[in-house]
Amino acid sequence: MQIGRHLFALLLLFSAAAAAAPAEDAGRPWTLEECIRTAWARHGDSLAADENTEAARAQLRGASSSLWFPTLSARSTRNQSHTEAQQGGTSIRRTGDTSDTQHTLTATVSLWDGGTQHLAVRQARAGQISADESRRRTRQLLAYSVTSAYVGLLRAQHALDVANREIEQARETKRVIQGLIDAGTRAEVDIYPIDAQLASARVSQIRAASDARVAASALRNAMGLDAGPAPKIQEMPQELPEAPALDQCREQALADRPDVLQSMASTDRNRASLALARLRTLPQLTSGARYDRGLGNSSVNMQWSINAVLSWSFYDRGDRAAVQSTEAGLRATEAQHDQLLRDIVAEIEQAHLDLASARERVDAARASVAAARKNLDVVQARFEQDLAIPLEIVDAQVTLRNAELQAIGARYDYFLARAQLDRAMGRDYE
Repeated sequence: MQIGRHLFALLLLFSAAAAAAPAEDAGRPWTLEECIRTAWARHGDSLAADENTEAARAQLRGASSSLWFPTLSARSTRNQSHTEAQQGGTSIRRTGDTSDTQHTLTATVSLWDGGTQHLAVRQARAGQISADESRRRTRQLLAYSVTSAYVGLLRAQHALDVANREIEQARETKRVIQGLIDAGTRAEVDIYPIDAQLASARVSQIRAASDARVAASALRNAMGLDAGPAPKIQEMPQELPEAPALDQCREQALADRPDVLQSMASTDRNRASLALARLRTLPQLTSGARYDRGLGNSSVNMQWSINAVLSWSFYDRGDRAAVQSTEAGLRATEAQHDQLLRDIVAEIEQAHLDLASARERVDAARASVAAARKNLDVVQARFEQDLAIPLEIVDAQVTLRNAELQAIGARYDYFLARAQLDRAMGRDYE
């Protein structure tokens, strides 16, 4: 089992290395799926969740081994003693040395434990389910974190492209205006708005470049990678994914979200704990068997025994307090589960509304870009006919830049809103 686990870990690392190779070695951009799988293989939260799951499985195996599974042990003892004694009323003294050597092989088995093992296994199985679902939830949260950072990097890169285009536009406009000034058809003051726009565009470019570097660092960290160069990533699909129906989202979340299944497992574990606490207040019958086999020069060749014990702790304030405490814990868990279901319904509805709103903003932003671009074309045509001043060109270019930034934000807000809905639904990214 240890070897298999280590081999699996190595395969995950090799998979992550293969995913990293296109971006850092061969220059091929990362896909979102590669980034997510790298996070699962490299991020500390994912690795810790894997180990917690393995620990829960080991606990279940241990709980299942307490009844009917024999325990084998070997024991070797040697006793050496010396005795001096005086017989009463006489002067006779007796001395003697004794020694005893035992080499035994012992097998013990628990035949019945009053039902304790059944409840312990039930607790351990609930613990394993909880650990498995916690691992699922961790991977889902990592997938959302990576998606958010991935989308953030794309947004920052496109914002930097807009800033670069704005500088090029300002430079081209300045070249045209300066030519007209040199030709004597424009006043010297007409260049001032262009200079101001160019200076502002440089500030925007510096800020956009810094945002892109920060976003790249955030993506590497979300993937569990050390600091390094900005990863090259692929663009998101041009077609925006459609949202499932609200009822479908709600049903899937309530049926399959990891935290719902975790809560159900926690409730079952508390019910088993309550049954175990009540069991301790009742008469208990336990039974076991033992077999010893002497080896070598042992004085005992063989012996076996079977025992049965009936006990009853008919008055123990601690046991009764444990029952009351466990009952309160169970009621608290059930109340938390009910509230969790209500929270999930509200979260699904909010995420679904956010996605619908993001889709509307995408359509509105596209129309805004088209209108701003048309306005710039009109202003430039009017300027060529000496019907507009340079300041109008600057205003039109700024309007187009703002519209493009809004369109970029709206598009990637939609992908982020869809990722939030997927997280709220408990969608796996396997």
